[in-house]
Amino acid sequence: FGVSRRIEETEERERLLSVLAALPINAGGLIVRTVGEGKGTEAFEADLGYLAKLWDKIRQRASRVAAPTMLHHDLDLALRVVRDLLNQEYAVLWVDGEETYTRIVEFLDQVQPTLVSKVRFFRQSATLFEQFGIEEQIEGALKSKVWLKSGGYIVINPTEALVAIDVNTGRFVGQSNLEDTVLQTNLEAVQEIVRQIRLRDLGGIIVIDLIDMIEHEHREQVFASLESEIHKDRAKTKVLNISEFGLVEVTRKRSRSNLERLLTQSCPYCAGRGKIKSIATICLNLRKELLHLRDKIHPAELLLRVHPEVARALQQEERAILEEAERSLGVKILLQSDPELHHERFAILEV
Repeated sequence: FGVSRRIEETEERERLLSVLAALPINAGGLIVRTVGEGKGTEAFEADLGYLAKLWDKIRQRASRVAAPTMLHHDLDLALRVVRDLLNQEYAVLWVDGEETYTRIVEFLDQVQPTLVSKVRFFRQSATLFEQFGIEEQIEGALKSKVWLKSGGYIVINPTEALVAIDVNTGRFVGQSNLEDTVLQTNLEAVQEIVRQIRLRDLGGIIVIDLIDMIEHEHREQVFASLESEIHKDRAKTKVLNISEFGLVEVTRKRSRSNLERLLTQSCPYCAGRGKIKSIATICLNLRKELLHLRDKIHPAELLLRVHPEVARALQQEERAILEEAERSLGVKILLQSDPELHHERFAILEV
């Protein structure tokens, strides 16, 4: 086996070698990436089985076609999520859309048949995002202040150099003394902070400003809780001990743009000092409003007044949204560009 690792701990390296030695491999070498740290034989066997089947499909296709022909391309978003995230720890995977549901089931039937039973087709009248409050979660992830259940809150401020996260007691006054109030707020905050880091996909240097704690035991308790939550993150992360000023430095590997950059763009109305929703996000909001009209209207045509940039997107890269709405509503949708409209505003009129 050729094992490519960046692991300093000898015990982890030896454990990996023993796990790999137990795998049913007859050929060549095996390169294990750092994401394999801590994984067991079952995880490696599942990944190895998927890659072996994929390679067999590529070889079979290559033997049947003539060049030039594309033999393989990466999976789409839905299948990538299933491939990378779905495992036995999940109870159920809800899928909104019969076509997507069918593709996921067929994909799992080939690579992980034991997971097929976990996939369920969502048949409710409400959309999947509405049922589970996903829209509210996304809106909340674009705000700087996040309230805690106790009444405290955290403030997240991404900058070019680093991400600063501040913890405050807010409305939480506790039930005994100030030190216990601070401890409970910090313990609750570190769980929410790690959740927000993963949700927003924050990377680089992250500085967490905890509320000052006098008791050394309390500092150790909060740090242990933070480490425990960080270990649930798939991204490569390193945490330094709490400083005497109550600061914790975290470095997290940045794999792609964070949520704010994906869902927002520089505002043309304030010369880049603020943010508005991206064109793709506006089109998805428009899709939601159109689908809300299902079974509520019966015109032959609908007129859609939107900003010119939104109209251009709906005619080109986001054309599928209009086509889906026309099929679902059974109407013809006409587009009208209105440069006087704010990017995020639109009007749906019956013709």
